[in-house]
Amino acid sequence: MRNFAASVGLAVLGTVLTHVTNTNVVNTLESRGLPPNVADDVARDITDSITGNGDAAPPTGTGPAATTMREAMSAIRMDFAEANQWVFYGMAIALGIAFLCALRHPGGRAVTSEDPEETPTPASRPDQRTGS
Repeated sequence: MRNFAASVGLAVLGTVLTHVTNTNVVNTLESRGLPPNVADDVARDITDSITGNGDAAPPTGTGPAATTMREAMSAIRMDFAEANQWVFYGMAIALGIAFLCALRHPGGRAVTSEDPEETPTPASRPDQRTGS
């Protein structure tokens, strides 16, 4: 169960990181004069390259998208850092919830359905050394 929860948590936080980064990059590119449809396509490519699905090569060419992207790289790095902030907040909340669950956990052994009077005590067990 713990591994499943960790996998789901990583998937959710990775998705949040990707979406927030994409939104931040779109806003940055639109503020630098790119049309919304071009900004969305370029932001998706940038987000893919940041999250490991693309290449790290800077854009080549002289078009407006390539030029804007080269000029906006420091702002795009900041967008990625701000997106990570949301992931860190999510991790902190998850750790806080896990701490509260740990405080409520009873600990020790699981309760069995045996009657405690029927459980042999050390004095009533046969002596292991003498074999009786």
